[in-house]
Amino acid sequence: FFEKIISIIFGGNDPERQKRRLLKQIGKDLNKSKYNFYKPRTKEALPAFAKFFYGHYKVVASAQQILQNAAGSKTLKNIVIESFLTESQQKLRNQFEEEAIRKRAQEIDTKQLAEELKDGMINFYGSFDAEMVKQINTTYNLAQIFLRYVNFDYYFVLRKFDSAVTENNFTYKPSFDPISAEYVLDDIRDYLETALVIDPKASWGSVIEVLKQYRGVEVVDRDAFGKVLKEVASVLRDGVLELMVRHISDDPF
Repeated sequence: FFEKIISIIFGGNDPERQKRRLLKQIGKDLNKSKYNFYKPRTKEALPAFAKFFYGHYKVVASAQQILQNAAGSKTLKNIVIESFLTESQQKLRNQFEEEAIRKRAQEIDTKQLAEELKDGMINFYGSFDAEMVKQINTTYNLAQIFLRYVNFDYYFVLRKFDSAVTENNFTYKPSFDPISAEYVLDDIRDYLETALVIDPKASWGSVIEVLKQYRGVEVVDRDAFGKVLKEVASVLRDGVLELMVRHISDDPF
């Protein structure tokens, strides 16, 4: 009741006044954040924000090069499926290899071979129960999330804070300067699209193992990537990036 009276007296129903009040509160919340990414008074993105991205870039840079074009790879999809096959399923699958078919064609006539392959395919596809299909889909989707996070353009963001930064060169010690946060507003939005879907508790080890099979090398330092996941989760819990977007864009909603 009293809040309503006060709002009538002081114009609390004025949308612009309400907007300014909410933005002011967001600024206060940002000042309280343990992540010193942003200065609300001057609307500047600070060096700590660039260091956050730089730390992650150092971890995933090698994976960016190794996993180029991996997102749409049919080979990767097949490897994910094969990683879940049982021994009996693997034997069924081997029947469909070209060499196995040619060898079998020398032993039986074409009609019989066609029936044999048809029955084999029915048995093979029928062996995939709902739980296995769920696990395969989950792992493949996690691999896509991993690839999107790895392929975020960290270098493009870092160049805005220090133009002397060079791609995939970590011998240079960058010197990041505060910049107008408007220059990184779209970058923060893009980053949030890749980060908000990350579940730190997911089976990232199995995903990295699949990607290792795909390229034949370790694509990322697993311990270092584990630390990245923890830091991402902490930043998202703090809400600093979402608050930055609201404050920079003058849109509290």
